[in-house]
Amino acid sequence: MRNTPKVKHLKTKTVIELTPKELDQYSKYLRELDSATQMLNECGELYVSDLQNLINLEWRLRELLGLKFNRETWKYEKDKKWHYNN
Repeated sequence: MRNTPKVKHLKTKTVIELTPKELDQYSKYLRELDSATQMLNECGELYVSDLQNLINLEWRLRELLGLKFNRETWKYEKDKKWHYNN
């Protein structure tokens, strides 16, 4: 299993602790998202590489936040099977 950032779900907020290396990695993911959305905006076309970047980012964010999509409510909810790093 990959080393994941510490996520603490408190009553009034969720705190995500990132190491400098993790922050650098997530900034790269954000850059991929920025690049994909800029390309889509400028060209109006969806390229396979951009779609793959968006799909990867979606899964990384789900993993980071410990969320699972509930198809009955059409909302993301805390994944009960996900183990929080405390």
